Formats: sequence, structure tokens, C-alpha cells
Amino acid sequence: MLPTLPAHLRKQLKGSNLRAPRDILDAAVESSQVDLDADRRSRPVTSSNS
Repeated sequence: MLPTLPAHLRKQLKGSNLRAPRDILDAAVESSQVDLDADRRSRPVTSSNS
């Protein structure tokens, strides 16, 4: 599904060159690449991030 999102976004925007939707898509792609287990192991557990 992730590889088709840029084409779908272009279709929805009808060729407009809006920055916010592209930035949101970029953030979604980046967050999908984060290894959450490794992140949890790298930070100490406190009451705010447990």
C-alpha cells in the first residue's frame, strides 16, 4: 500500500503543488521505518513514557 500513496495523493490533489500533504506523506513513510522495539530499549522507562 505504501508505494501507491504518492500516486494516489497526486490524483486527489489534481496536480496542485501543495507542500503540506507531501510533508504529511513523508512523515508517514519515515514513521513506518522506525523500529519501535529498538527505540523502547534505547530509552529508560519513566512514568511519562511507559
